Amino acid sequence: MAWTETEPGLWQRPVGENESMIKMIGDAGQASGKDVWSISATACFTASVEPKPLAQALRDGWAALRFWHPSIATTADGDTLHYRVPDVQQLTHWLDETFTVLQGELTVDHILGTLPPRPLACCYYLEHDGAVILHLSHWRTDGIGAFHLLGALFNATVQHLRDDPYRLPWGDETVRLVPGVEEALKLPTEPTEAIHTATSMYLSTLGFAKGALGITRPLDLGDELEPMAATKATRLPTLSFSPDQTAELLSACSQRGLRFESALHASVTAAACSVEGPTAASDQKHHTTTLRHSLRPHLPAPYHGEAGAAGLYTAGYFVKVPTTQSWLDNALYYESEYAKGPTPELLRSRRWAMAAG
Repeated sequence: MAWTETEPGLWQRPVGENESMIKMIGDAGQASGKDVWSISATACFTASVEPKPLAQALRDGWAALRFWHPSIATTADGDTLHYRVPDVQQLTHWLDETFTVLQGELTVDHILGTLPPRPLACCYYLEHDGAVILHLSHWRTDGIGAFHLLGALFNATVQHLRDDPYRLPWGDETVRLVPGVEEALKLPTEPTEAIHTATSMYLSTLGFAKGALGITRPLDLGDELEPMAATKATRLPTLSFSPDQTAELLSACSQRGLRFESALHASVTAAACSVEGPTAASDQKHHTTTLRHSLRPHLPAPYHGEAGAAGLYTAGYFVKVPTTQSWLDNALYYESEYAKGPTPELLRSRRWAMAAG
């Protein structure tokens, strides 16, 4: 369903099926003090501006971002998303809750490892490091969307530093509230036979988790999930490549008929086998992984671009490879899956909850 104004200034829509699934998994970690499925986007920068006016410009840019992408300010209550057009006092309160200036010699890695679950999208400015972190629950956006938001934040910040911000009409931001992917793809509310078939096919891949590397006990789809242990957040990359090394890697991939993602995915599988140790080299073992596709190129305007930044527009399914298979064979298999892109069946399966119910 589309966004509806249920009372003056209050807009609501149901949580989408895909948003609901991601939210359920993310919320499962709250007891351990973590949002176990969140998105963080980080940028480090240099600026010839004093810390205080720079922090104010970033805060003003974050406020502007709320009007460009109001879905970052939605709240979830059960099965319903809410957006309230703020007055000045409410906007200030939202800024106080969601924009934080961190002083002292704190690193991005340290912050990423300690972020608690938050009901709102948040922006952290590390004054000492000259870095910004956007942190959102994954049900709000995906990796591509997060970088769109980061770029929009910096554009808005620069406008405020130039004292020439583009002012949006207050209250008109609701036209930019994003729909769920099911609505954006215009999938029928009542699942068709084709939707049922596609949904069953992709849901069945969850069975590949059974017996996979890293699964320490028998797993069935009907199993009750145990409480999640406390975890650390993903760290920043510790390995980087020069432009020349990057060119060599891309050339080597091209010579083997691979895109870089396929080669990287095969290397992740190799790393998983290495962590498992000698027992991984068994005919009875397999590595299960998620194959993800961005659905943004298949969305109608304006959601296929930056206007859809604050939306969850991705899809994935499980695939598995035997641990006895070579790196190249794994890479070629992943290449065949990536090359398919978001198939019509994958797009249809986004209406998965109703079709599976």
